[in-house]
Amino acid sequence: MKRKIERILALLLTAIILAVTVEKVETIWLANLDDQHIRVQVKPEYLPNDPNWTCQWGPRKIEADWAWNATLGNSSILVAVVDSGIDYTHPDLAANYVGLGYDWAYNDSDPMDDNNHGTRVAGIIAAEINNGIGIAGLAQVKVMAEKIWDKEGISYLDWLANGIKHATNQGAQIISMSWSVEYNYSLLYDAVKYAYEKNVLLVAAAGNEENDTKRYPAAYDEVIAVTATDRDDNPAWFSNFGDWVELAAPGVDIYSTIRGPSYDYWSGTSFACPHVSGLAALVWSEFPNATRDWIRTRLRETADDLGNPGFDIYYGYGRINARKAINGTSPAINYTLTITTTVGGTTNPLPGNYTYTEGQNVTVEAIPDIGYRLDYWELDEVTVGSANPYSVLMDKNHTLQTVFAPINYTLVIATTINGTTNPVPGSYNYTAGTIVNVTAIPDTNCYLQYWELDTLNIGAVINPMNVTMDTNHTLRAVFSVGIHDIAVTDVRPFKTVIGQSYSLDINVTIGNQGNFAETFNVSVYANTTPITAFTNITLTSQNSIFIVFAWNTTGFAKGNHTVSAYAWPVPDETDILDNNFTDGLVCVAMFGDITGSNGWPDGVVDMRDIRMVAKLFGIEYPDPRYNPNCDIDNNLTIDMKDIRTVAKQFGKEDP
Repeated sequence: MKRKIERILALLLTAIILAVTVEKVETIWLANLDDQHIRVQVKPEYLPNDPNWTCQWGPRKIEADWAWNATLGNSSILVAVVDSGIDYTHPDLAANYVGLGYDWAYNDSDPMDDNNHGTRVAGIIAAEINNGIGIAGLAQVKVMAEKIWDKEGISYLDWLANGIKHATNQGAQIISMSWSVEYNYSLLYDAVKYAYEKNVLLVAAAGNEENDTKRYPAAYDEVIAVTATDRDDNPAWFSNFGDWVELAAPGVDIYSTIRGPSYDYWSGTSFACPHVSGLAALVWSEFPNATRDWIRTRLRETADDLGNPGFDIYYGYGRINARKAINGTSPAINYTLTITTTVGGTTNPLPGNYTYTEGQNVTVEAIPDIGYRLDYWELDEVTVGSANPYSVLMDKNHTLQTVFAPINYTLVIATTINGTTNPVPGSYNYTAGTIVNVTAIPDTNCYLQYWELDTLNIGAVINPMNVTMDTNHTLRAVFSVGIHDIAVTDVRPFKTVIGQSYSLDINVTIGNQGNFAETFNVSVYANTTPITAFTNITLTSQNSIFIVFAWNTTGFAKGNHTVSAYAWPVPDETDILDNNFTDGLVCVAMFGDITGSNGWPDGVVDMRDIRMVAKLFGIEYPDPRYNPNCDIDNNLTIDMKDIRTVAKQFGKEDP
């Protein structure tokens, strides 16, 4: 009996000394202690030898000492503290500090903390554990400093943005931001978005204003917004809240490193934020193949649900729990497959970023454009052959590039007699997609009649001709002997009656009925007297031109005049009979005399003239009733001005 009691006491003492924790089922020895065959798996909580560990209620609240049984962290993980800098000489920080950051406040590469805030944050994340001094940081990872305010706590927007971008460019996987601003500045958001698109996990303090007003960068969707809790898991009295917060963490009376080197207590969401950053680094150390979004989801899903069940405005998804985050059931890790292509084709799935679960086989098909072929695949910049489709095993993040190459095609250029081409007739090889320019060069007095592409007549209006090499092609230039022929096809005076000394427009249409572009002159006559002329008119084959000639009747006798136009022959013109066109009569009369008893001016301005104009009052061109002879002022409308003009001439007769 005595041995039995001693054995029980020994077992109880061992349990107390080791602070025994039962894994998985977490069963305490409830059964008969005499039973020699009870078998349980036990593991002691990790107890660091840092002397001020007892002052750190925050890591104990989130059960970091449980999580440390699995991992203390991994030095490959880099956390950027975008803050007031870090006292990197502090004996509890020096081992985990890397000098990759920058001092934006003083514009140098030495982000030494002169404010203490950033040093407090860094200690919570990565103070050296088990070094026999000070405190234990949540994760034994690397930290860097981006100093974005001066010793008085003054900062500028560009310092904040520069610090985030620089940390991203230096390879930080996590950026911890224990500060906030009141407004949503585009410069700040652009920096946050830049980091997010580089797959950085961003964590920020929700702020200490005791209200639900959004603070930035915490309120951005790309950022984990962290509220503060006290030792009893109550929301800290100072902490902001709202539907934009995501997680809660210890933030009241938090013991951490300060310059000196020393340690002290401080409160604020500024110190809740690094609890989340440090835990994220610890989880990423345990799951090195995880993506940023998997880590973020993991922190949510393993948080202790406090307050109202489910998401609420004070705790978000809950207060973080390191034991659950490290030891809880792990969802499948997702990996990203980035599909890219060179010019010359696409893929199925289309180029882009796709997320797949670990171990999944993904089949990608290359689809070349016309004139291209699949040359080879590159998997993570290594050539892996030309099988199509190609399968990728998702054992990590991968980039698969499809490299296409153009196919070579032959262009055969041919001609009929009476001309040649540039390039000269023959066979030429071009890569697929090349646009080949071929110019037809007719012999003298010959012209390009049409092009044939693969025996199909494709017209002659384009010279040179462009051929796209999307297959083998034959291009043939068909030439013919041509003619030169300019013809005047219409002469039309705008009026049949014009006041003496006034001007009259004569519309002349000329056509090039030959096969060559021509340059020529045209003259217009009244009877046999030259009126005016146009010189150096250029007109391409089978096209026409409309020219307006102005005839000033000053010096021309009153009476009827026959109007004609004559195109002067061009060299080698084959038909000159159509070079002349004669229209009807134009009567040069006394101003205002537009009609008489026979319909032509009778030498006197009388009521017949006035009535003729007045009868058409309000008629505008191109109304078919419009009579240009009645439009005295040539404004294309017969109006009161025309009536008054004729009326003022009333009673006047030719001398």
